[in-house]
Amino acid sequence: MRLSLPGKAQQVQLRGSVNGRDFVELSDARARKGEVTLRLGGAPVRFLRAVGATRVGELAVYGAASGDTAPPKAPQRIRLDGATLRWERVPGAAGYDIYADGRLRAGLPATATRWKDTTSTFKIDVE
Repeated sequence: MRLSLPGKAQQVQLRGSVNGRDFVELSDARARKGEVTLRLGGAPVRFLRAVGATRVGELAVYGAASGDTAPPKAPQRIRLDGATLRWERVPGAAGYDIYADGRLRAGLPATATRWKDTTSTFKIDVE
């Protein structure tokens, strides 16, 4: 991704999301100015935010020249510890989509190995 930041240096961080709700950090937050190139590192994103940018001259996003059309294997050793879902990384995975009750709950980067459900209203009372 190429970003043009005119004027003084701006504290800019790139964030991405697959669903437009759950954003993850794709870059560090640091002062940048002029023509800046930020690499997504293979993160599967549909939505991008340049957080902290007060003035942007131009934003250009370039996709890969070729894509992988074969899906990776499913994660192994999946376990649920309370409200936290854990798994082992899958080599070649571009990211993970977490679904519950037929709804997409989270889109996570390929480096993720856990997700905590904070949307559930299910409670257990112990007497």
